[in-house]
Amino acid sequence: MDDIPWIYVVMIFIAFVSWVSNRVKEAAEYRRQKRAQRAAAERARRTTSEPEYESPYRGGRDPEPEPDPEPVQTYDDIFRELERRMGGEVESAPTPPPLPSQVEEPETPPIGSMPELPVKPVKPSPPVSLSKKKRRKSSATGETAAALTGVLRDGNQLRNALILKEVLDKPVSMRK
Repeated sequence: MDDIPWIYVVMIFIAFVSWVSNRVKEAAEYRRQKRAQRAAAERARRTTSEPEYESPYRGGRDPEPEPDPEPVQTYDDIFRELERRMGGEVESAPTPPPLPSQVEEPETPPIGSMPELPVKPVKPSPPVSLSKKKRRKSSATGETAAALTGVLRDGNQLRNALILKEVLDKPVSMRK
């Protein structure tokens, strides 16, 4: 072990450590400069760009009122104006009365005094027969399909079936 020049090894090691330290400092300085440039660019973008959208419902100030719409001209008014400019008089149809500016809503009676709607009588549909005795291989499919079609076409029976299913099934909170 006496033949290794330890002094040179230590000097090379110290030089390597100082070189690595300088590289780390340069990288930190580079990152700091980049961060400062990004912050300056963001600041410049915020000051020169349009302000962000502000909801009129969040702030305490009133939104700007919309300008009044221009009055609507009818074709008769335009036609008369053209005739007046051209110098001729043309007989025209009498002017209809002006339209009301606001549409009146029909008066609705209070909820408790609503008139009752007429009830349509419901005709009973034929019962669905799915017993094994009546089924035949040749016509069983046709009979079953016809019976199910009849039940499904009747909206009242379908509605009643859905209501019964909801009532008789497990509670919704217990279903998986």
